[in-house]
Amino acid sequence: MQDHAGRDWLHVSLDDFISMIPPKRESAPRWFRVENVGEPDAPPEVAFTNGRCGAALTQAMRDFVAAAANHGLDIIVDYVCTEEEMADYRRQLKRHELAIVRVDVPLETAERRERARGDRMVGLARQQHARIHADIKYDYQINNEDGGLQTCAAAILAKFDRLD
Repeated sequence: MQDHAGRDWLHVSLDDFISMIPPKRESAPRWFRVENVGEPDAPPEVAFTNGRCGAALTQAMRDFVAAAANHGLDIIVDYVCTEEEMADYRRQLKRHELAIVRVDVPLETAERRERARGDRMVGLARQQHARIHADIKYDYQINNEDGGLQTCAAAILAKFDRLD
């Protein structure tokens, strides 16, 4: 998306922040608790919840985004967050232009991408798909049923990438 943008958007993702945790420790309970919450004979459904350090890390990410915006930087945040976390983003960024974008994909597409990436816990897409948009008010929605990432990026840029 950044390659096609007219503005210099910084891309901030939770994956980047998680990559700062020492290798193989991210699923330690103090960081992010991981458990299979699916039924025994059903496809895996992995729940991923914040431990004490994980909550501090996600708060630090939100604080970083606000600090960068306060310094005049344009940010794209790539993060599946809760309504409570979204409220914190809205509070911290109330002096800035903020657009919350919902990208919908069918569960089958999300699971196919999850398997193809190879760096995702199988079952996380299923669990997130069931709860991802709960109680969050969005400014813009994209139905990305075909699963094309470039098409999705182009739609977002067409809506928000104007030079000021």
